[in-house]
Amino acid sequence: MLELQYELESKAAKWYATIDIANAFFSIPLAAECRPQFAFTWRGVQYTWNRLPQGWKHSPTICHGLIQAALEKGEAPEHLQYIDDIIVWENTAMEVFEKGEKIIHILLKAGFAIKQSKVKGPAREIQFLGVKWQDGRRQIPTEVINKITAMSPPTSKKETQAFLGAIGFWRMHIPEYSQIVSPLYLVTRKKNDFHWGPEQQQAFAQIKQEIAHAVALGPVRTGPDVKNVLYSAAGNNSLSWSLWQKVPGETRGRPLGFWSRSYRGSEANYTPTEKEILAAYEGVQAASEVAQATEGEGGSSQLAELKAVQLALDIAEREKWPKLYLYTDSWMVANALWGWLDRWKKANWQRRGKPIWAADEWKDIATRVEKLPVKVRHVDAHVPKSQANEEHRNNEHVDQAAKIEVSKIDLDWQHKGELFLARWAHDASGHQGRDATYKWAQDRGVDLTMDSISQVIHDCETCAAIKQAKRVKPLWYGGRWSKYKYGEAWQIDYITLPQTRQGKRYVLTMVEATTGWLETYPVPHATARNTILGLEKQILWRHGTPERIESDNGTHFKNSLINTWAREHGIEWVYHIPYHAPAAGKVERCNGLLETTLKALGAGTFKNWENNLAKATWLVNTRGSTNRAGPAQSEPLGTRDRDKVPVVHMRGMLGKTVWINSASSKDNPAPGVVFAQGPGCTWWVMQKDGKTRCIPQGDLVFR
Repeated sequence: MLELQYELESKAAKWYATIDIANAFFSIPLAAECRPQFAFTWRGVQYTWNRLPQGWKHSPTICHGLIQAALEKGEAPEHLQYIDDIIVWENTAMEVFEKGEKIIHILLKAGFAIKQSKVKGPAREIQFLGVKWQDGRRQIPTEVINKITAMSPPTSKKETQAFLGAIGFWRMHIPEYSQIVSPLYLVTRKKNDFHWGPEQQQAFAQIKQEIAHAVALGPVRTGPDVKNVLYSAAGNNSLSWSLWQKVPGETRGRPLGFWSRSYRGSEANYTPTEKEILAAYEGVQAASEVAQATEGEGGSSQLAELKAVQLALDIAEREKWPKLYLYTDSWMVANALWGWLDRWKKANWQRRGKPIWAADEWKDIATRVEKLPVKVRHVDAHVPKSQANEEHRNNEHVDQAAKIEVSKIDLDWQHKGELFLARWAHDASGHQGRDATYKWAQDRGVDLTMDSISQVIHDCETCAAIKQAKRVKPLWYGGRWSKYKYGEAWQIDYITLPQTRQGKRYVLTMVEATTGWLETYPVPHATARNTILGLEKQILWRHGTPERIESDNGTHFKNSLINTWAREHGIEWVYHIPYHAPAAGKVERCNGLLETTLKALGAGTFKNWENNLAKATWLVNTRGSTNRAGPAQSEPLGTRDRDKVPVVHMRGMLGKTVWINSASSKDNPAPGVVFAQGPGCTWWVMQKDGKTRCIPQGDLVFR
């Protein structure tokens, strides 16, 4: 959306008009074969959509593309479109009226409905995409300013977050925004209690004042006399930069935007010089985005998008595809393929007397799309990591791949085209079968053939490993541990629990492979360092160095730090087969038992789980002491003081329940579980309260 705003700033028009299509999504019928995909049940009756639903994630892209195609077919005059919102501009009201009238006629002919109340203008001031526009300048609407300045001081974290959300959209109008609002962000942090103090009140009043006096941004001007000036600064708590344009006769110029952000991670520890370099670097990046969005000299990332489009056309032409589907996160590339190409071609590939950006590439693309039908979809791919799904993460890989010089890219068909998409779909869907992978891809708007999916599954090494594991099931589940002695082989994993006041959220679970003995270690983060620390404290120091450790393929297990540590200790680290849960059967069973026990000790919740962890671990390890065998327990039960305990032998004590004689004859023997052999004739015993003691064999009672 910012790209469209920058483009509109560059017009510097005097008059505007906007057109909002009424019920645009519901104007688009669904094909009969696609309707089962949108079925739902309400009050026991099954329905399905026969029009494009508003809640589907691909609806905006499809709607935008169809409207753009209709406008292109009708040879609509110059305009900007964002889904179902359209704006036109010119230097006179009559020219704007004629443009708007022609666009409305094209849309009505294409089957879209236009309400008179949805058409605004011609006017010198108008709102488009929530922003007020005048003479190519972007301004905060008056009603928005009045709403923000009338807000009362927040009384909770939720109200503070709502206020920050209301002003955050306009941060480009406010110099030093991050520095001003930093006290407000402090009270919204999860670890902090809400406390509205003098600093927060001062920041609240100051940001409202800045909103009330915010300057207009733009217009973006081009030409040999235009000078772009970038100011950057590095403060104690944040970076800031601003972009200005000056022409002869102006002293300061006009602002195009203000940017700022707080320091991240170790950036706060940089030297003043390093902070200034960082501010300048990010300032240049922000300025480049403005230049790219106004069809100026674009940077390498936009050029890489064009190279990727040319590469896709190369593949489609060589393989004789009847149609090419393109997904892009660049509104500029998408809009060019949707409609700008014809406009540029009619203008002889020039804009305002100058060649358009990357004219040679666009000429080549325009010539080729005349022969090959190309369907373009825009995807919003760059989002915070916490909100990223598989589409966004794959886009990051595409961005990196697109930066490679085209001449160096391997055009082998096995790694391109439909097989590439099929391999991605098969992996992202969890290595399912042919039909399940096909359905997964169809649900996400990706058209694949059964043959391509079958070929990918046939060549998949992970699927082959899963099939092999199923064939040797008896050896995998039982016989593979027979060659190990106690303590020589372990399976480990992490479970996630509610965060405690001390910040701990994860438990490293370690299960001895031959007996099922469980060790636990609570940590705040599932990292490689915490994994090593837990293994050393709970396994190496208690049970000795193992020969083999098995885990899944998580980043807290599969990394260079773990590999180096295992190699130094002579440990064989084995990773489970992905998407094959039985490979981790022992640790998964213990994870379930541990979570169930913790919930039982917390009266149905995980409350105080960290305090109950030692007892829960003890209960899991002694779960066979009443009616069935627990870890390494297979002997018949005897009776002591009306409690059933296992009858054990000296040679098989590990994992056995024993009774510790008290030094005082008045105290009853305390129960415990033997988990390791100590020096000489001693044994390490874990008591019910989680404490561990090294007890001489003579002080242990067996029955």
